[in-house]
Amino acid sequence: SSNEQAQPVQQTTSSRRSRGGPLEKTGRWTEEEHTRFLHGLHLFGKKWTKVADIVGTRTTVQVRSHAQKYFQKMEKGKDSAATVQAAPSKKSSKNRSREKSTS
Repeated sequence: SSNEQAQPVQQTTSSRRSRGGPLEKTGRWTEEEHTRFLHGLHLFGKKWTKVADIVGTRTTVQVRSHAQKYFQKMEKGKDSAATVQAAPSKKSSKNRSREKSTS
């Protein structure tokens, strides 16, 4: 039908109903959701179902996925801080070969 126009895809957060339960959000996590996630993580560790209950707007799978990305980001941040402090010993082989040829 030519009269029907496709609705533009919205990049913002939307909601969906999971198995007849409460509305679960999709898309980016809000600051408030992340704060609740951190609180749940502090209280329950890696018991994702309980953390999801604290977040309230995300499924257990979404919470587990968010946690995985969060832990990766924390590791990455820790690595770059360590690299800055130990910079002289962390030179790449590319830099070392350049130093030898210029000496």
